Amino acid sequence: MLLLRGELEPGGIVCFNMLTLHAAPGSATRRRAPSLRWLGQDMRHAPRAHPAHRPKVLHLAACVVQNASMNVLAAMRGVFLHDSSTLQSQRARMLAQLSLPAAVLLVPYLISNLLDQQYALAALVAVVMLCLGSAFLTSRRRRSAPVRFNLVLLLLLFLAVGGAMVIQGFQGALWSYPVLLFCQFAFSRRMAFFGSVLLVAGTSLLAGQQGGLDMAWRVFASLMLLWLVVNSMLQVQADSHGELLKQASTDPLTGALNRRQLELALAELVQSARRRPVPTSILMIDIDKFKSINDGLGHAAGDQVLIGLVNLLLKRKRATDQLYRLGGEEFLLLAPDTVGQNALILAEQLRELIQRSVLLEGVQVAVSIGVAECRTDQSSAEWLELADQALYRAKESGRNRVESSTFSDSAFSLRR
Repeated sequence: MLLLRGELEPGGIVCFNMLTLHAAPGSATRRRAPSLRWLGQDMRHAPRAHPAHRPKVLHLAACVVQNASMNVLAAMRGVFLHDSSTLQSQRARMLAQLSLPAAVLLVPYLISNLLDQQYALAALVAVVMLCLGSAFLTSRRRRSAPVRFNLVLLLLLFLAVGGAMVIQGFQGALWSYPVLLFCQFAFSRRMAFFGSVLLVAGTSLLAGQQGGLDMAWRVFASLMLLWLVVNSMLQVQADSHGELLKQASTDPLTGALNRRQLELALAELVQSARRRPVPTSILMIDIDKFKSINDGLGHAAGDQVLIGLVNLLLKRKRATDQLYRLGGEEFLLLAPDTVGQNALILAEQLRELIQRSVLLEGVQVAVSIGVAECRTDQSSAEWLELADQALYRAKESGRNRVESSTFSDSAFSLRR
């Protein structure tokens, strides 16, 4: 990462230091390149750079240009190439809704070409119609059309536009606009991007051959504007859907996943465990004497404790673990690929960490934890019930402790 820092030194010397950050596993080191100096308080009267400094100036300019180029490419990739889960799941539906009307609308064009004895163009249009009809049937029966089929359809659409321009002149270029729109909605963002680049370039070149440079520029500018508008709308829609999905799946106060997401995750894990048993455990966490914090210090203090607890757990949990808020001061940590004994060790570590941490100034916060490992002969509701019973035993045994759903592991649960 490139950083520029300007310093004003005595005598009106402005010094720009270029700092390069090198990331290493678990640490970050900083290496300072030789500083570039320009003398003079007024930059307009600054002398030319010393010849020894010119390579450094060129290197700095190259780094700035490279950084700007990478930012532009990243922005373009987000707008043109990133295919959100919403668009992916609805791609087959959009292809089915667009293919059949497009095939029907091409029927008069096919008849007109046959009457005008333009059999080559009529044959190409007929093949495109067949492909659109096949895409409609494929999308109705399957989740998405094969990639090879989409490539063939895309190629036929380009050939149809090119053939129309060669035979009919500039009037054939009008077909490039609906084809461009069709590509953005019917194909993946990556395929639509490269296909649109070829379509815009080819249509502009053919228009330039038939109408000169002015006509080529008009076709190019209008197609690019249409392309940018459609992609911007798709990106805004994807961002809005992502924000709504986040609001629907997370707790607004703490940022932990909500109970609805927990029910879906547990149901999926139970079903997969019956097919292929994989050890998975849950940790049900409850804040001890949380009601006294709310009643004595107010709900703002209680919210601070909840937020601090979630932040602490999110930093400590593994990448595969998921944290959910069940309601009130009760949370659940889902630990995939974890047997019950290891889950007990993890729960005890979390309990000690929370007890040592300062979540609220002047208040000692402690938690009780119930642990339960998934079994192949139980439902998700029964799994939660076992963890809840273990948590209840931890509360009844004096709080600030860990209990397991299996009594054989309960010897690990020692009151601190």
